Amino acid sequence: MPLPADTLTVAQVLKGAGYATACVGKWGMGMFDTTGSPLKKGFDHFYGHNCQRKAHNYFPPYIWNDDQQVALDGKTYVQDLFANESLKWVREQKRKAPDQPFFLFYAITLPHGDYQTDNLGIYADQKDWTPRRRRMPRW
Repeated sequence: MPLPADTLTVAQVLKGAGYATACVGKWGMGMFDTTGSPLKKGFDHFYGHNCQRKAHNYFPPYIWNDDQQVALDGKTYVQDLFANESLKWVREQKRKAPDQPFFLFYAITLPHGDYQTDNLGIYADQKDWTPRRRRMPRW
């Protein structure tokens, strides 16, 4: 369910106080055509998953840049994209308006329900482990 129109977010409060605002990572509180869209809830910029079910995949077929869907190849580790976008946005704020305060909601999805990796590293040679077990190292 999307956030109702009358729900006030911290981003709306800060934007009203002159902050630049961005959300990177997982939103999941309303698609762009609903009252819960991050772009209607105080964020100047959104980059990431706008559906919590899609956030379970570290190698998704797409993500969102504001309200535009960005196709990915299904092999791109999305957490790296989130980190890079966050750094890029913070640097842009410093360059564009060095005296303006900003707020970044960095909502990464690590760890999450599905244990996915593109490299098993030191666990690759554990022949007595199942493929699932190799992706879930013991803590």
